[in-house]
Amino acid sequence: MINRTRRCTFNANSGAISGNPCITPTRQEHSSHCQGIADITQSVRKYLRNIAMTPSYSKRTDRLSKLDPFKAYLKERIDAAKPDWIPATVLFREIQAKGYEGKEGILKNYIRPFKIIPSEPIRRFV
Repeated sequence: MINRTRRCTFNANSGAISGNPCITPTRQEHSSHCQGIADITQSVRKYLRNIAMTPSYSKRTDRLSKLDPFKAYLKERIDAAKPDWIPATVLFREIQAKGYEGKEGILKNYIRPFKIIPSEPIRRFV
C-alpha cells in the first residue's frame, strides 16, 4: 500500500527527507524493491563468472542509404572542383534533380570529411 498523505522529498546526497509532496513506499514495498535489485545483482554475477554463458551478438548488417546511388556522382563533383568547394546546398539541388529523396543533412554528413581545411588563414586586410 502506498501512503499518499505524507509530504516528502528525498535528498540523495544527505539522505534527508524534506517537505514537498510525493508518494512514499511502505516498508513492505521498499523491501520488495530491494529484493528486485538483489535478483539483478545475482544475474550479473552469474554472467560474469561464466563467460561462456554470456550472450553474443552478431554485427548488424549495414543498411542502404538513400544517398548510396549518388555517392559516385558526388565524389566526382567534389574532386572536379578542387581546390575550391561546392556548397552542400548546390550539390543537394543537383542530386534532387536526379531523383534523390533524402534530406540535406544526410548529404552534409557525407561530404564533411572531403572538405579541405586551408592550413593558412586568409589575410583580408593587410
